[in-house]
Amino acid sequence: MSSQKANPQPINDDNALLELILASRKFGGELVKNWRIILVFLAVFITLSLIQKKITKATYKADLSFMVNEDEGSKLSGLSTVLEDIGFGLGGTSSEYNLEKIMELMRSKRILYAALMERITVKGKEDFIANHMIEVYNLHKVWAKKKPKIKDLWFVHDSIPDFTIEENTAISMLYKMIIEDSDGGPLLKSEILDMPAIMTLTLTTRNEEFAYKTVQAIYEKLGGFYIEKTTEKQRETYELISTEADSIKAVLLSKEFDLANFEDRNQSLVGNRAILNKARLEREVFILNSLYAEAVVNEEVAKFTLSKKIPFIQAIDIPTAPLKKIQISFTKAIIKGFIAGLLLAMLFLIGRRVYRDAIESVSEKESID
Repeated sequence: MSSQKANPQPINDDNALLELILASRKFGGELVKNWRIILVFLAVFITLSLIQKKITKATYKADLSFMVNEDEGSKLSGLSTVLEDIGFGLGGTSSEYNLEKIMELMRSKRILYAALMERITVKGKEDFIANHMIEVYNLHKVWAKKKPKIKDLWFVHDSIPDFTIEENTAISMLYKMIIEDSDGGPLLKSEILDMPAIMTLTLTTRNEEFAYKTVQAIYEKLGGFYIEKTTEKQRETYELISTEADSIKAVLLSKEFDLANFEDRNQSLVGNRAILNKARLEREVFILNSLYAEAVVNEEVAKFTLSKKIPFIQAIDIPTAPLKKIQISFTKAIIKGFIAGLLLAMLFLIGRRVYRDAIESVSEKESID
């Protein structure tokens, strides 16, 4: 009984295999029979692919890598505070060195707005990076449709607090292009490499000179702001102690001058009043000398502490011309069009055959009924 029940399974498998072979032969024959249609699809899609290649502008990728090394005691506390102030509350402990904080700082408006207001020379013309970007991407034409109020805008103020409403609108749109989306992706990307404390900035734009000069400007703004904020507390302490030392020194010099004048005027006098005044001046000079010596020591300690807190930021690879040009080649465009045309032609012909078979099957059933 059991052996009889097991027999139908191989028969079903054979039938399925036979149906698959017959279907393959049928659809293969359909493709061969309609080879002219396939050629039409290939010609159309290869042509479209070549047209796309022609109208798509080439882009240039500027990669800048740098390393960051910080004294163990600095703890990034200053940077964590400033990131929270500008809206990037990342959490985590301040005792751990974290390059992700630098990545978020790089994406902040504080850094990119400042970089956009740097002046660089592109094609012999010196101007703000923001104005070069408007020209490279022909943004006046784009803004004429989306933002008519800024369709003819050029940046004239180099200080962000002095911006007009139109300039604020324009720089916000440039920021979105850099960070969020532009022709399929953000212009600026960052990555932390497997090697510790090494980070890369990649800027991809339509102009080669603009690409490598702009990514360098972003790096310089990022590095400068990072160092400033991570050493802010120590710098304030050093400046306060240094100012105090200078004040004590000024008073000391004044008292020494007073003592010298007194001795010059009273060389032959031995009265009690003269002796008392001289003793008082000498005591003040002695106290001020002691205070100044202590202040100088404190100043040197504060200076040393500040130097130990300054992080070491060093560019490793700085992009220079020529940059890597990103543009699909003629051969790849043909291959892309060929594959797309072939697949769509096969789908069209096989789908048409399936549809016709279904219609014929329905018609046969209706005629039998």
